[in-house]
Amino acid sequence: MQKKFFGISIGLITLCMVSLILASATRQELSSSTTWATGLAWDGAHLWISDSWTDKVYELDPENGNIIFSFPSPGGTPHGLAWDGTYFWNADESQKTIYKLNPATGAVISSFPSPDDGAPRGLAWDGAYLWCATGVARKIYKIDPENGAVIFSFSSPSSFPCDLAWDGVYLWNADFLENRIYKLDPTTGAVVDNFLSPRETPMGLTWDGTHLWAACPSLYSEDMIYKLDPATGTVISSFSFPATAPPTEGIFDKLVGWPLVLILCIAIVSVVGGIMNERLAALGLVGGTLAAAGVFLPWSTMGGLMEVTGWGLARGEVEIVGATFRVSVTEIYPWLVLAGGALSLISALGTLAVKTKILKGLLVIGGVLAIVGSCWGFLDFLGEPEILRVSIEYGLYLCIVGGVLALLGGAFMIGGRGKGILPVN
Repeated sequence: MQKKFFGISIGLITLCMVSLILASATRQELSSSTTWATGLAWDGAHLWISDSWTDKVYELDPENGNIIFSFPSPGGTPHGLAWDGTYFWNADESQKTIYKLNPATGAVISSFPSPDDGAPRGLAWDGAYLWCATGVARKIYKIDPENGAVIFSFSSPSSFPCDLAWDGVYLWNADFLENRIYKLDPTTGAVVDNFLSPRETPMGLTWDGTHLWAACPSLYSEDMIYKLDPATGTVISSFSFPATAPPTEGIFDKLVGWPLVLILCIAIVSVVGGIMNERLAALGLVGGTLAAAGVFLPWSTMGGLMEVTGWGLARGEVEIVGATFRVSVTEIYPWLVLAGGALSLISALGTLAVKTKILKGLLVIGGVLAIVGSCWGFLDFLGEPEILRVSIEYGLYLCIVGGVLALLGGAFMIGGRGKGILPVN
């Protein structure tokens, strides 16, 4: 009987781990067809948009959003886009480079580093000079298009400046974090006017001679492109990008639901099996290892710019104050931490019949902390669908401490230093 329960428990655990991997892989396949509109430009007749998930630049019909033409972007994270009347200019955040592109082929004509070696997120052309918004320094620069030399700069109006637009007199800036669009005096950077974005996470911005256009990407639904009245911010028209993209809302929730149900099933079966077989304490070792190792693996990507590990966040190795990180739903590593914490807790429940209270306590506390920590970090990141708000609250420390305690507890149990109340064969 003991072996039967033990076998069922291990079988369900294996099934759970496989299901988590398959769910993550399925999310990756589904999300690979999504878009993340980051930059807008107007060539006098059509809209052009840069997409940092497909790594392409698209020409769109402004009436309906239909794709007319596209070419690959020169870098892996294209953001700001500007049209100078002959060529396109594209700012790539991960490459920290500004590219001059042939509009017919996308071929790079020339390039130069972003100002101050920052992460460029916005571009605009004023007829003679380029304007560039960077996220690291949180500044807006007027630069020489021939060599990238900075002519003038001022601080951005808020903490997460994205794309820029030039209306002939004023500079406009979309702020991803504040969800506002600012009208700026280009000589001082002073805010002349501002209004709320028609939707959260405005990233792309351009001027067509009369109206503003704003691109607002979304993780769980289609990206939206808005035509705006620059005086009030009122939406004149809008369309989704791409116009024929199927809705993705709800897919993520459906995929992550059934692995969690399996974890609950494992817990129920493993409690019974653990009471009858002390060897289930080995799961404490497995769970603790996963929980401890998981925090050293990437938990997210910072807008495609850099991978961020739980340990790096906990140690404050990346700037997070006022920063916003893009969600990457294809990452399996947070699930690795969650699964490790779950296994630790299951092992703890399974060893409730052990007389040694200290060992039981280590497993119980370790499992609880690992789960609380991973949920605290991971679920807090998903608190807002379109963005990943990173916080170094103690959730990530709990992952580490919980994993270590579960690891020690499991090691002691395997060493035979605890004995079950019920007889074990």
